This record gives sequence, C-alpha cells and structure tokens, in this order.
Amino acid sequence: MALLSLPDPPSAILVSGNMITIGAIKAIIEKGLAIPEDISIIGFTDTEYSPYLITPLTTISHPVKYIGERAFKLLLKHMESKYTLPSSKIIVETEFIVRKSTAQYAKRLTKLGA
Repeated sequence: MALLSLPDPPSAILVSGNMITIGAIKAIIEKGLAIPEDISIIGFTDTEYSPYLITPLTTISHPVKYIGERAFKLLLKHMESKYTLPSSKIIVETEFIVRKSTAQYAKRLTKLGA
C-alpha cells in the first residue's frame, strides 16, 4: 500500500512469493487501480493458478523443486565437511511467461497523457 500511495507510484511491480503476489494484487484492487492499465504486475513464481486469475498473471517460471533439491544437497555437503567450503553458484533456466497482467509502458504513457 505504501508503494501505491507514493505521489509517483511505480508502473510495474515484480513480486516474489505466492502469498505476497496475492497480497499485492489485493492491494492494487483496494486502491482502485486496474491491472495492467494502471500498474503491471509480474510474479516470480509460476503456479498452477497463475493463468486462471481474473487477470492472468505474467510470471517468471523457474524449477522450484530442482532449486530446493540442489540447495539441500549443498547444505548437507557443508554440514558434513570438516572444513569451510567455498560458496557455490547454481544457474538455472527460467522462462518469462507473458500473460495479461503486464502492459507496454509506452501505451500507459499515452493513457496518462505524457
């Protein structure tokens, strides 16, 4: 609500976490704003309900189960080691799934008269 109450609110929000995404959508609606006409929203996790919301949610899909499994194996490896191990970097594939919760910024500027 604080972001949405700014004198110059954001034109888009990237939200991480399913419950936080639902909360952000609720706040946008409570402020009387329309998705994506007034503000675009992108969820950082694609879920089975994302395409079925009133405004289907644009998402960044990533392999959550795989990330959890790799993180657990790394944690176990560090816990079992007698020595401090170097930090690790794991790169995973993601997919940007465009649905109807995002609008082109240029179209929004035209609507606002900018």
